[in-house]
Amino acid sequence: MDELRDRLSYIPKYLKVIDKDSNLVSMILYPCQEHYIKNRENRNIILKARQLGMSTGIEADNSFDIFTLPFQRMAIVTHDTETSEFLLQNIHRFHRNLPKDRQPEVDWSSATRIRFPVIDNYVYIDSAKSDSIGVGHTLNIVHLSEVARWYDKKARMLFAEISQTVPLNGRITVESTPRGRSGLFFELYQAAKK
Repeated sequence: MDELRDRLSYIPKYLKVIDKDSNLVSMILYPCQEHYIKNRENRNIILKARQLGMSTGIEADNSFDIFTLPFQRMAIVTHDTETSEFLLQNIHRFHRNLPKDRQPEVDWSSATRIRFPVIDNYVYIDSAKSDSIGVGHTLNIVHLSEVARWYDKKARMLFAEISQTVPLNGRITVESTPRGRSGLFFELYQAAKK
């Protein structure tokens, strides 16, 4: 089987993570990560526990698309700048440790963006605290992390703006640890359960 068509083969073969002992190792998918990849749809709501690696699993799944498919536009928005930068560093690490013949060319990157010009792909990150989130262009893949921690008014505005930029065949994944019985994430999760 060609691992470039099968993300469950590609991820452990090519993507590297830092384990709990601070070693760079091949990414072995946890059961919850594998379940997400096997069962996700175009719109996903994940209520998660801490330290299960869900955000990293989502980034591995998204990176498969960014590294192997052309014309992908991805945004990652988290509750704070530090977490956004951490998730972007995962993508940098995944890319940096790919075999050279599997590594799409990067023509520029910054603390908030990476561009892969040959396959015409783009990764953009931001924090829900930012006042300058650019959501004016079409996105194929969106990862909204720790949405229960976003300020409610801002969360509703950003979710409305971002969700309108993703076509029906694009993918939005909204995930968070629980934080009370109110707010946008709680409402999205309850609606998804129904």
